[in-house]
Amino acid sequence: MKKLLILITALATLTACTALTGAGTITEDELNQGWYYGQQDEPKEGTPENWTFLEDGDGENSKWIKPPVESMLDY
Repeated sequence: MKKLLILITALATLTACTALTGAGTITEDELNQGWYYGQQDEPKEGTPENWTFLEDGDGENSKWIKPPVESMLDY
């Protein structure tokens, strides 16, 4: 019974941590589009490792984008 309680607590903690980040999982549409809005410290799960974070200055329109990265104007 104690092991079950530990497992339930661990799963609840993991779920809470995932919910707090709010980043979620990258969608097929975002992969095809080649970018999504996001924060540098919160890439979505499944974001390809070669994608680059591009900051827009005020943070509201910052994006994770697939290479090659030319400029923010391209996105």
